[in-house]
Amino acid sequence: MWGPNVSITVSVVVPTFNRRPWLARTLPTYQAVRGVREVMIVDDGSSDGTAELVESAAKQDARVKLVRHSRNKGVAAARNSGLEAATSEFVCYGEDEAFFEPDYVEVLGRHLEEHRADIIAGPRAMVASYETRRDDLRRYLETLTKRIPWSLDYPFAVPTDVDLEWPFLSPCALIRRSVGEKVKYDQGYLGNAYREESDFYLQALAAGFRLMYCPHTACYHYRVDRSKDRGGNWVGRPRFRQQWYSVTNNWRFVKKHRRTLSRFSLPSPLVLQAAFVARRGQRAAAAFARNFH
Repeated sequence: MWGPNVSITVSVVVPTFNRRPWLARTLPTYQAVRGVREVMIVDDGSSDGTAELVESAAKQDARVKLVRHSRNKGVAAARNSGLEAATSEFVCYGEDEAFFEPDYVEVLGRHLEEHRADIIAGPRAMVASYETRRDDLRRYLETLTKRIPWSLDYPFAVPTDVDLEWPFLSPCALIRRSVGEKVKYDQGYLGNAYREESDFYLQALAAGFRLMYCPHTACYHYRVDRSKDRGGNWVGRPRFRQQWYSVTNNWRFVKKHRRTLSRFSLPSPLVLQAAFVARRGQRAAAAFARNFH
C-alpha cells in the first residue's frame, strides 16, 4: 500500500551465484522490507547449496520463491529471468551482498507515482555493517558532486535533497514491469557483465521512459574483500581477464549509447574509453603500491 486507496504489488528480484553465505545474511533483510509481495531469488547455476538455502526459507515464508538456472548464464540473464517469473506490477532489483532500508520499496513507490516515473532508485553506499549504514551513507554523500566523470565511474548517489530526473542509478531500482517487458538486460556483456545495469537504464531512457533518483530512502552494499570472495562472476577468472572484460564491456557501452551520453555533455566514445582505461590503470598502480607497503 503506497497511499490512500492505492494497492501496488512488488516483487524483489535478487540474482545470485555461489554466494550462499552472503545470501544467508541478506535474504532476511529483503523479507523484512515493507510492501513486498514476493522475494524472487534467481540462482544462476550455483553449486554451493544456494538453492537449498532458498527452499528452506520458502518453507517458512511463502513469499520467497526460487528461479534456478541449470548453468551460469550471467547476471544480465538472471535479472531478465527474475522479471519474467515475477508476478507483480513492479519489480525491485536487489543484490546478494546488498540490503534495503525497511521502507525502501514503499518510499520509492510513492515518489515514482508522484512523478509519473517508470524507474526510480535511492542512493547506494558501501558499508561495513548494518549498524553503521547511516553514518557510512552520510560520509559517502559528503564526498559527492553532480559531475559525471569521463571514466563513467559515477557514484550511485547524487548530492541533492529533492527527487531528480537522472539515469545514472544504482542496480537496486524499482521499475514498472512494463519497462522490463520492452527493455531487456543485454546479455552480450562479458564475464562479470560490467555496465549491464547502466546499459539497461540508458536503453530505457532512449525508449522514452522516465528515470528518477530519490534521496529519501537508501540501500547499501557490504564491503567485500574480492580476494577472499568465493562466489559471483568474478571468481575463477585471472585478474587480467577481469580487467579485460571491464574494458571490453565499457567500449561496448560507450559505442552503443554515444547519442544518449552526449546529452549529458560527455565526449566521444574514444575519449570516454581512454579516460576509463586511464582510471583503471591508476587504480591498478595504487593497488600494486599498497601490496609493497
